[in-house]
Amino acid sequence: AWAWLNLGLAYLATGALPTATAAFENNRQLNEEMRRQGGVMAALEGLAATAAAAGRLAAASRFLAEAEELRQASGQLLTTYELAIHERTVATVQSHDATSPSFPAPL
Repeated sequence: AWAWLNLGLAYLATGALPTATAAFENNRQLNEEMRRQGGVMAALEGLAATAAAAGRLAAASRFLAEAEELRQASGQLLTTYELAIHERTVATVQSHDATSPSFPAPL
């Protein structure tokens, strides 16, 4: 499952958003099947980043909210690289929508 996450992150970094989205979806599905909340959370963070990069800010906001719930439940921490993506995603969502929720910094 983690291979899909890493592929998604690589595709996101190169701007291949549809391919990144597919990789994050595969990661989420596998982690859901294995009941790994931390893995699902990481996939949702990736989906939020791809949605924000594609201008789908409402979807990005929903993914961020779902990821935050799972982060709180699982205690899973973001890596330094994932944290940078998270912060960029939150900034993108909030800069385009004054009514978007304020997302707490991840653990």
